[in-house]
Amino acid sequence: MKMFNCLFLSFILPFVMSGHLKAHDKLYDLFADLHAATLKNDSLVEAKCYRAIGCYYNELSKIDSSFYYLNRGLKIAKALGNKKLVASFGNNLADNFGLTGNHASAMAWYDTCAALLRQINDTSALTVILVNSGIEHKMVGDIPMAIKLQTEAIRLKEERHDSTRLAFFYMNLAKLFEKSDTISFEKYLSKALELGKTPAYTTFYTQAESFQIMGEMEENRGRLSQALAWYDSMLVVSRAEAYTRGTALALNLKACILEKMNRNNEALPLLREALELIPNCDDLYLEMVINKEAGAVYFSAGLINKAEPLLRRAADLAKTNNYPETLYHVLRDLSKIEALHGRFESAYRNLEKYVVLKDSINKAETNKLLFEIQTKYETEKKDAQILLLQAQQQANQRFYWLLVAVIVLVAMSLLSLYVVSRFRQRAEKTARLLAENATLLSNLEKDKIREAFEAKSRELTTNAMHVVQKNTMLSKVKDQIEALQTEDRVAVNALLHQLEMNLKLEEDWNRFKVHYESVHPGFFKKLKNDFPALTPNDERLSAYLKLNMTTKEIAQLLSLTTMAVDKSRNRLRKKLNMQPGETFVDFLKNY
Repeated sequence: MKMFNCLFLSFILPFVMSGHLKAHDKLYDLFADLHAATLKNDSLVEAKCYRAIGCYYNELSKIDSSFYYLNRGLKIAKALGNKKLVASFGNNLADNFGLTGNHASAMAWYDTCAALLRQINDTSALTVILVNSGIEHKMVGDIPMAIKLQTEAIRLKEERHDSTRLAFFYMNLAKLFEKSDTISFEKYLSKALELGKTPAYTTFYTQAESFQIMGEMEENRGRLSQALAWYDSMLVVSRAEAYTRGTALALNLKACILEKMNRNNEALPLLREALELIPNCDDLYLEMVINKEAGAVYFSAGLINKAEPLLRRAADLAKTNNYPETLYHVLRDLSKIEALHGRFESAYRNLEKYVVLKDSINKAETNKLLFEIQTKYETEKKDAQILLLQAQQQANQRFYWLLVAVIVLVAMSLLSLYVVSRFRQRAEKTARLLAENATLLSNLEKDKIREAFEAKSRELTTNAMHVVQKNTMLSKVKDQIEALQTEDRVAVNALLHQLEMNLKLEEDWNRFKVHYESVHPGFFKKLKNDFPALTPNDERLSAYLKLNMTTKEIAQLLSLTTMAVDKSRNRLRKKLNMQPGETFVDFLKNY
């Protein structure tokens, strides 16, 4: 394909350019750019050149050629995977389909373009597609969809804070409500006019068209002075921008209002100026309208010779371009002119054509009205059916989802109950086993601790009693020594030896203390920490008192009299800050 393109552009293109294309310098340049891009194997530039050529052929109204080059470029854009470029080609193809009356294909292409631009999030280009698609839907009578698309385009622009040509967007939206909703029509048209005051938000084309629409609206209401003011504003804008078509149209519209106000003297100069501008407009419809209006005004002013050629030119354009309503009005005036010149046969033929057209137009208008009523009825009926179906579908969906939710909820509830029940049973069983084990362990521990404590206590008491017995024996020995005096020295030495062997109180106390700590760990340390002023004798007394030993037993252990022990107890009570009536056993149980 590339090789074919190169051969085509290298050999055939110069031949074509030498003839037909020399009249179109722009097209010549476009083909030259295409030729250069093909030689460089630059597919992107090549595709863009094909698009530019296709668009130019569209401007020349050569739609077949436009289709050919656009489709060539579209294939390249698709191969490149360039979605934005594909959307651009789609927009141009849709425009061609719309011009040929294939509105279904045009709308399909606009939908495709919109989908592509949404994928790449190109809202700027998307707004243009939405506006074009809305215009296409308006042409086929689908006003609701056109309004929806135009509204979305405005929303996207305002969300991006892009006011460029926003006045044009609002004006298009207003025109959609022109016949159905006067309030909305005036609301959006006023918005367009307000935005039109800021040049950055509009173009002079939009301003001129807005002024034209406002003038037509006032004219339809019978407020001719206001309509004349709007058309005058349109004329000022068009002249300022050297907009020839807008200037000619504004002159014609002003002349029509002046004619209705019986101010033909003011209307005629405007129409003469409009006629002078016609050759530069390249608009056959506008030429027809201005010739018709100028002919009618000249005829009303009695300038029949000037009116006739203008009316005949308008009639020829109306026949060629199939505008029966314009031809109908022109034939009526031509018939009158023919009669005034005595050309009664021509006048009769024109009048006969006029009557036929009148009947045809009335019938067409009647059929159009019936069609509009039927279409509106069918549309409303279809919309009602759609709304009913949508409501039923939504109700069915809600019921379905509600049913699913109820089933899921019941299933989850049952499952939760089962899981909770099983968990509770296991928890109760585990708790019961743990309680039983804890009780068993606690009992075993208590028994073990009690047995160990009792064994230690017995051992400690036994040691204490041994000390008591030893001290008792030592006391007896002492008594015997006192009785012997110094008479029997041998016997005294023997008793002293016995005392030396048995009277080792400090060692006995240390052994006792070790045993005591094993039964009451930390007793002496804690007691000393709380009461630093205690003496070693106080500590010993405290230990014996904790064992609930009697004063007599303590006296024997400490080799003291019971009176001395009582005094020591009283001193210890004060050192321990004990309350009156509080026993040593109760006080010392915390140590």
